[in-house]
This record gives sequence, structure tokens and C-alpha cells, in this order.
Amino acid sequence: DEVEELGVVLGPVPAGLSVTNLFNDNGAIFATVDAQCVAVPGPASFQIHVSVAQGLLTKGDLLVNLFPDAPPKLGVYADTTMTAGQDIKIPASFAPSDNGGVNTMMASAPGFTGSFSIDIKTGEVSVLDAGPPGIYTVTVTAIDNCGAEVTRTFQLTVRGTATITLPDLHAVYDGQPHFATATTTPQDLAGLKITYSQNGAKVDAPTLPGSYDVAATISDPLYDAPAALGVLVIDKGVARLQFGMMTFRYDGDPKPAAVTTSPAGLDGVSLSYVDANGAPMGVPVNAG
Repeated sequence: DEVEELGVVLGPVPAGLSVTNLFNDNGAIFATVDAQCVAVPGPASFQIHVSVAQGLLTKGDLLVNLFPDAPPKLGVYADTTMTAGQDIKIPASFAPSDNGGVNTMMASAPGFTGSFSIDIKTGEVSVLDAGPPGIYTVTVTAIDNCGAEVTRTFQLTVRGTATITLPDLHAVYDGQPHFATATTTPQDLAGLKITYSQNGAKVDAPTLPGSYDVAATISDPLYDAPAALGVLVIDKGVARLQFGMMTFRYDGDPKPAAVTTSPAGLDGVSLSYVDANGAPMGVPVNAG
């Protein structure tokens, strides 16, 4: 049977291509053509020589169109917030894949001092010992067996833990409002707010002598801190009393003494009088 006796031989194969499993099946010619990473994209061809026992029967060109190596497929990652010093795992929306195989995956973020590791099978990114506090753009790269690569980015926010201190919670009444001071560690964090209350009621400007509950909080984009609680104490101030004119000409009318206060306008000033013998008396009227 002439069909069964066909012989098939390859001519020269272009660089980067390999042809295997070439055989004749009842007059149909089959072969497996593989393109290596070094193959040049574009059209390529090679000859197939078909012969019978008596000699050459025919030959023909097999045309192959080579496409550039496609990059791997890689899922996306959700923006993530975490606490400095902690570890976290961030999954990809789907596992990486490639027509040849994903050989390498890596992640990086400028300024980040922690580390990353990636499960190449699932694409899951592990963030280890995150720090310092900041907002980072993390770039995840997947590279296939031919060097084609794809990248994905996501935002990683690393939050730090801060402290708030209320260093001075004492004042003396002077008629003016007195406010607590608060400091943060690290210094100058954003959103520092101090509130006051007395017996459960909000106080905007502590002024009168007494005790005021104090709460200091922050609202910082990169740091969290527990509220600092304390009690602001405003002690009574020391007032000065000064007599006015103390010498009068007798005219039969009472002559009370005049007193001014410093600070001015203080309430509760009372006057009492005694005579030359030290006995209590009313407002002086007679000369003496």
C-alpha cells in the first residue's frame, strides 16, 4: 500500500523552533511544533519532504506564525491598612497563570523597611514586620519562563501607635480661661483635640476655680493613640484690697470706706468698723 509506505523528512527548522513527533497516519502528516523563548515573533516556515520507496514524491512548506510571548495573568490586590510591626496576608483576586509557567514573583515598596513574600501558586502576598508608619505603593511583579512580566499595584497604609501626655493640669484663677496643654509622641501629630467637662457638662473655656475633666485625642492619618485623661484644677486666686479716701470732714452724714479689688469687680467684699476701744460699730458718722 503506497500510502502506508510514505516517508516524511524535515528540512531545516528556523532557530527557536523544535519539531517532534513527526509521523504519517494513512497519508496525513502530523507533527508537534514548539516555540522556544528565543524564537523571533512573526511568520516562519520549514519544508517537509514526503517520499516513497522509489524516491521523492513531493515536498512542501509548512508556514507557522509566531506571536510574542504573552505576559502572565495576575489578579489584583485590595488596598490594605495594618498596624506597624504586625504581619498580614493579602490575597490576589485569582491565582497567577501563564502559557509557559510563572517562574518568579516579587513585591517591593520604596521606603518600606518590612519584607514581602509571595506564594507563587496563589499569588498571596505576605507582609512581614510592617514599618515605618506611612502610605506605600506596593508593586507586585510576576515573570514567566521567557521573561515576560506583569505588574499590579496596591496601597498599603501602615499605622503607628502614639501616646498623648497632659503635662500641666494646674492653674490659679485670674479671671481668664485656662487650658491644658498636650504633647504627642511622635511629636506634632495631626488632629490633636482637648475637651473639658465638669459634672458631665461640656465646658468650652475653664475659668472659675474648680476641677475640670480633660480628654485629649488625635485624628492623625498615620497614628492611633488612646485618649489621655486628666483633671485640670484651677485654684482660687489671691486678691488684693485697696482702700480709697479715708479722711473726711464732718457733716453729720455716715462716711463709709471705699474698697477696690484686684482683680476688679470681685464679689463678697464686706466691711466692718470698730471704735477707738476696739468695739464693733456701724458706719462712722462723728468726728474721730
